Amino acid sequence: MIRERVAEYSRFFSLLIDIRKLRLDKHALLYDTYQHTIKAFDEKTAIETAQDEVSFFDADVRSKANGILKQHGFSLEDLINWRHTLLTNGSFNILGDSKKRRAYVARLDDNLLNDTEDVYKLVNIMSWFIDVLGGDGVTVKQLLLREMTAHCVICGKGYEPKRRTQVTCANPACKKAQQLKHKKEMRRIGKYVG
Repeated sequence: MIRERVAEYSRFFSLLIDIRKLRLDKHALLYDTYQHTIKAFDEKTAIETAQDEVSFFDADVRSKANGILKQHGFSLEDLINWRHTLLTNGSFNILGDSKKRRAYVARLDDNLLNDTEDVYKLVNIMSWFIDVLGGDGVTVKQLLLREMTAHCVICGKGYEPKRRTQVTCANPACKKAQQLKHKKEMRRIGKYVG
């Protein structure tokens, strides 16, 4: 059991090293292109020229990213699950639902949040890679706020719970559906009399 888990983490961190290397290579290539064009043109033209070259870089990075994913035997869904696993290890644990914690995270700058912990740096790199592959490349802050928000078990919308036991949003249809679902479950296990 432990050996399989260690092997799984080892394979994941091997993938993460290759993702980080790909990202650094892209940044270095963009920097070199910008430096080369700034010598030939003024700064405004250099920025426009560098932005035109970004689409070429993105296509190249996307093909390399797909190769890295195949090489390590991961799927996009696996990466999203790993990103969630890493996020649970941060100090703003996503398993909590504190209003104060959500308010605090909402006020933080994205770059500041990424630099607070290594876990958030890794999640940021993974989000970039997921975005390159065409997935949901959101920031660490967006992920934390999304996961810290309670979601209705019926419609799936986020809501601010008024009490700890609340599982649905304030929509009357959702409340009614949850009550019926709860009654059915209680009848099934034999605890509902009514």
